[in-house]
Amino acid sequence: MPSTSQPSHPSAPGLPAGLLESQPGPWELHGSGLLRWSLLRIYEARLYLNVRTRQTALDDMGAFAAASPFVLDITYLRNLSARDIILATHQEIVRLRPAIDLVKVDEWCVELEAILPDVLRQDRLSGHFVPNESVTFYWNGELVGRIANGPFCEAFAAIWLDPATRQPALRAALLGQS
Repeated sequence: MPSTSQPSHPSAPGLPAGLLESQPGPWELHGSGLLRWSLLRIYEARLYLNVRTRQTALDDMGAFAAASPFVLDITYLRNLSARDIILATHQEIVRLRPAIDLVKVDEWCVELEAILPDVLRQDRLSGHFVPNESVTFYWNGELVGRIANGPFCEAFAAIWLDPATRQPALRAALLGQS
């Protein structure tokens, strides 16, 4: 099982060691928030930006428009199956990006099945996003996979950062607007 120890790192003390080793920063916490469903606390999410290359803004429509890499880091507060996470991912991508062919979304979810584990309470899943290029996934600090596909990268990030997200309060918190 991957290590859950946290390194001491001046720019991003909360990021997992494996991510910091492969994706050097300095990283800066931009915003954080809690996802709740009814009365249940599902996970805590944090958005980190690379201090040296950060070029992040909201576009004219209010959408997150990252031109440089960022990290979305999630600590789960409940046990969830990979199947449930992937099903929710599929539903949200289809809802948020209806112009994307369903066959393509299905293919992305097959790729996710090979990467994402079932998560237990306090597990961390981190995604290092390179806009228009890829998402690299870390589970409890260990590299578990990468999807090198620009449209997937954008559609996956939209789940949290699009103005039409199902969780606008979490989005606002991640973007430092709350």
